[in-house]
Amino acid sequence: EKQLIALNEEKNRLVLEIQENERQIMAREIHDSAGASIVSIKTSLTNCLKMTNHRSLYTAIDANIIQVDRLANNLRNISHRMMPVALKEQGLGDSIEYLLKSLLSWTEIKYSFDNNIGSKRFDESIEIGLYRITEELLSNVLKHSYAKRVNVILYQVVANVVLMIDDDGIGFFNNYKKGLGLNSIELRLKQINGCMNFENRLPSGVITVVSIPSIPS
Repeated sequence: EKQLIALNEEKNRLVLEIQENERQIMAREIHDSAGASIVSIKTSLTNCLKMTNHRSLYTAIDANIIQVDRLANNLRNISHRMMPVALKEQGLGDSIEYLLKSLLSWTEIKYSFDNNIGSKRFDESIEIGLYRITEELLSNVLKHSYAKRVNVILYQVVANVVLMIDDDGIGFFNNYKKGLGLNSIELRLKQINGCMNFENRLPSGVITVVSIPSIPS
């Protein structure tokens, strides 16, 4: 009984730690994306007040409009990652496709996505859980794999929705340490009764398969 209480306390501590880590990540992204842009726009608009040449003024205003548009896009991307609009409006397949584009399109990693579930909807907890798991796995690919290619497949087998991520990176060793990301994935899998398997792919890379009992919404 004491062990169960201790395990439960450790689980609660880990959940709070993960939540706080996610808040810090989002706060940092908002600061990095918006902070410098807002200061730049403010400075530029202040200078606009001092301009007497109409042509220079129009050029400066046009540049500010472009900067504001970029800022809006950055904030939209962050808000989509926090709770993607596509996940509520269009479903899991479109959301994962958007996630791949937003995370990998600016890198040198080539990627493909096969959505074999189409626009089929599932229980909200499954869609959110699998989206966040995909986000974390792709983040790990970016940070640790040194991959040049990633293939993602989303499909359904009987009563399970399955996500497979195949990369050509360096793989992992048997003595790898689970970080906060993998602990977060494990907690999400427990919440939706899912399972995940890793397999080193020869000659290089990792195949990750996530399987979750599906409940149509």
